[in-house]
Amino acid sequence: MTRGVRPRADQADALAAHLDPAFRVLHLPGEAYGADHLPRRLAELVEQQPADVDALYDRYLDAAPHPVEHGQRPPVEPPTVNWFREHVWNAPGSVFVVVTGLATATYVAFRTHPSWQLPAVQAFVVLLLGLLPGFLYLRFIRFRIGPLCDEYVHILHRLGVDEPRFLPEPARPSAAWRRWYETGGPGYRGWPSSYRNKFVSQYGRWPAFDGDEHRDTLSRLASVYLCITTLTVCWAFVVWSAPVADTLPRLVDALRAGLLGAYFFLLSLLIRRYFQNDLRPGAYLAGVVRVVTVLVLVAGIDQVFALWGAPAGRPDPRENVVAFAVGVFPTVGMQLLRRVVGKVTGRFRGGLEPPFPLSQLDGMDIWSESRLAEVSIEDVQHLATADLADVALGARIPTQRIVDWVDQSLLLLRTGRPRIDNLDADTTYAELRALGVRSSTDLLELVDALDLDLGPSGCRPGPDSPVAPLALATARPPRTADATDVPWTTQLPLLTRMAMAAVTLRHEPNLRLLMNWHRTAPEGQACVEGTATRRRDRSTTGT
Repeated sequence: MTRGVRPRADQADALAAHLDPAFRVLHLPGEAYGADHLPRRLAELVEQQPADVDALYDRYLDAAPHPVEHGQRPPVEPPTVNWFREHVWNAPGSVFVVVTGLATATYVAFRTHPSWQLPAVQAFVVLLLGLLPGFLYLRFIRFRIGPLCDEYVHILHRLGVDEPRFLPEPARPSAAWRRWYETGGPGYRGWPSSYRNKFVSQYGRWPAFDGDEHRDTLSRLASVYLCITTLTVCWAFVVWSAPVADTLPRLVDALRAGLLGAYFFLLSLLIRRYFQNDLRPGAYLAGVVRVVTVLVLVAGIDQVFALWGAPAGRPDPRENVVAFAVGVFPTVGMQLLRRVVGKVTGRFRGGLEPPFPLSQLDGMDIWSESRLAEVSIEDVQHLATADLADVALGARIPTQRIVDWVDQSLLLLRTGRPRIDNLDADTTYAELRALGVRSSTDLLELVDALDLDLGPSGCRPGPDSPVAPLALATARPPRTADATDVPWTTQLPLLTRMAMAAVTLRHEPNLRLLMNWHRTAPEGQACVEGTATRRRDRSTTGT
């Protein structure tokens, strides 16, 4: 018996379940393959050559992802737990009866003992509001972590950030799985991966197999437990001090208002991230930091009100309003403040406004800027040189939108000018946008589709060519009277400027990833085949 410590019949069943999908995909076209073909052959092999089955099963334990670790069966739940889950927990009728009975018993107890009403309601409010954020995470980790992981792996393969065999295994019913399998991916299955470690660092775990949701450890959920404990203590302080709120000192009452504002913002943030599939343990740690920050800020604000002569022995409504606003004011407000200050200070805003602000990209709004700021992207240059896999995982913005923004960023950096509005100024970027070229891949596809030789010794288009005006067109006259502000490059023909941009774009590392993304799309496959056909036709005809 091998280290699998399982009967050979069970070994044959496990091997059949693991190998059946591959046999269905890779069997010869003319060969009939039935559902019982592989199990029958393995059962015969168990009787004829048991040593070979043991060796094959050992290789299966080393390479295959499956719910059996090192040959041990997963823990079996007691019959009582299975009965409760089947007949009570998953039975709506039983749940309704239990909830109705508890509600009736609680009502009778409150009517019998009126003194219990206020403490019981206070305890219920504290537990409900304190545990609600943790309940959101449990629901997320149970039902949404798997699809989120599949989406992340799909993005890695579509971007082509590495060779397919070195990436995590994609879903079997996909073209990416075929490429992963053909390049030797099964040989690297189970090896440590930096992409897997990045996902685990963001979301706490990697859903390796069914039942993995029960394997969350204390170290993974430490930030969630800390947040729940902090919020429960804060709500206990807020609820149990409510009956005597009129007699509280000014600072204590302001702290209550600040905690209410911080909880309102944190709960809104967690709910939004839950529906955006972005609920990670780091958000709970940020919530704890926010509560501490609000307490410190409110304590500082209280000193300002003390200088203004507010009495310290009773609450001050003005300070409470300010404290609540401090708790609610999110990161988006800081982005808005920076933009407003930059517009007010005018030309002295160099230290506040980046040379190429993100607002110049199509589809960029203040909410998207705040999400990108969480992954340290604050201007166009940061976005153009960012790791797309990290941005897609950390910002949780649709990958197609991120790819489009990076595509626009590359063109803007090569054809635009810093610290101006490149759409309104007389720049190469504005001229290309007027021609319908809005991204770097658009420019390169235009150059390829028109078969332009943009090299120094290339032929210039003739007067009858549809692109002849591009070889002679220069930028429009400057809108200002001071012509010295216009760079000399704007006097070059547009075709020359396109050539300069197209040549320099070839050195951008992210350009390959953008090409891979467009190439692996269904419509991208047709475009690639059409481009190859045009090139083949031109080489055949000699044109």
